Parts: sequence; C-alpha cells; structure tokens
Amino acid sequence: MPKLLFKIPLENINKLLPDSIDKSSVKSLEELATSSCLSETRKRHYKLSLDGSPDLHLSYGERLVDTYERTKAFHGQLPELTCKPVFISEGKEFDLLGQEFLRGNPLMKACFWAGHPNMMLLRFLANSA
Repeated sequence: MPKLLFKIPLENINKLLPDSIDKSSVKSLEELATSSCLSETRKRHYKLSLDGSPDLHLSYGERLVDTYERTKAFHGQLPELTCKPVFISEGKEFDLLGQEFLRGNPLMKACFWAGHPNMMLLRFLANSA
C-alpha cells in the first residue's frame, strides 16, 4: 500500500527537478487544487511555470517509474490526446514525474463525453500495468 503524503515543502520538489530544467527559468511552482485540498493523499500534483518553455504538470509520489513508462506508451499511441511525458526523477522514497501541462478536462472524461472512437483503447491503456 502506498504511503500517504502530507503537505510537501516546495523545496523537496525543487530538489528533484532534473538538470535539464534550468532552475533560473522557474517562474512559479504551485500545488494544484486536486491535491492541495487534501490533508493526505497518495500523490501530490503541481504546476511548474518556466520562462520560455511550456508549463509542466508534476506528480510526486511513490514508484512513479512504471507510471512514466505507461504514460510514454499512451502518448505514443494517442499523441494528439495526451500529455507528452518529459522526465522522471527518482528520489530515495518518492519520485517526480514531469509532463506537459494542458488545461481542460481529464482525458477519460473528455473522450467519454465526446464519444471518442478509441475509448476502449484508452480504458485498456489506463488499466494496463
């Protein structure tokens, strides 16, 4: 069972940012409402705004390497509908997954309501481990 995360100091997130992210280009780092409203959760979610680069969605939690690999495969199948994975940074206890930040509805919800023809593929990819 994954450990529950309480509020995480932003410096912990900054320490896990890979060298490919120029720290001087960071405009802001904020926890998203999907996790900030929770006192404890399995993952914490952040938005990283960078000067001269697209914003990134960051996920912080246990054992995210498999999630990163599935996200890459998912994006390879449906690049027009999914966020591009950018990096995985493994920490001692928790990992940091970075992917393109897109505003809007979650993918499954958007595809369901739009009657997307690849809905079965989306379900399969989302549930495969």
